Amino acid sequence: ALGVALLPYAKDLIMQVMPDAASSALRTSAILYTQMRSSARLETIRISEEGVYNYDFDIGELVIGHVTTKYMYNANYGVDLNRVEMMVTGSEIVFVLPQPELMFDELVELESDRQTFAIGTFTDESYREMMEQEKLRCRERYVSGENRQAVLDSTVKAMEETVSSWMKRADSRISIRYAFADPETQASR
Repeated sequence: ALGVALLPYAKDLIMQVMPDAASSALRTSAILYTQMRSSARLETIRISEEGVYNYDFDIGELVIGHVTTKYMYNANYGVDLNRVEMMVTGSEIVFVLPQPELMFDELVELESDRQTFAIGTFTDESYREMMEQEKLRCRERYVSGENRQAVLDSTVKAMEETVSSWMKRADSRISIRYAFADPETQASR
């Protein structure tokens, strides 16, 4: 915090010591650092996905109940901007992004058809448990499954849009790159 407060006084010294594009990148990174620290979280993607859940209750080969539920899975993912790291090398600023975090999710029942062929086989509690398991399956598709790349790509895109809005008057010779802290994560620009 002290370094950021003293930055305006160091500007002239930095410009004398470093080449123009590199000093511009350093000044810009200080401004971006201040912007990120004053922001909390950046929502990077909102998901609304319809689905259908079918489940048969059976004892051996005998089906004793059936449920079909149409639902909407809603989720928001984002990054904590206080965990974003920046590295400045020459005229390049690299943002090292934390993994996107689940900020909110829910499974909303749109319609449901419950058929029970035996008394007491299907309770409201068992239905809530089934729907909670379905929500966890939906979440898993975005956290580490088939839709993970969409979350990563949206995170980079949201950071690009946010950073570009903060850099309206920045030196055009500065290049910006984005990478994730986890080396196994594939999204990088």
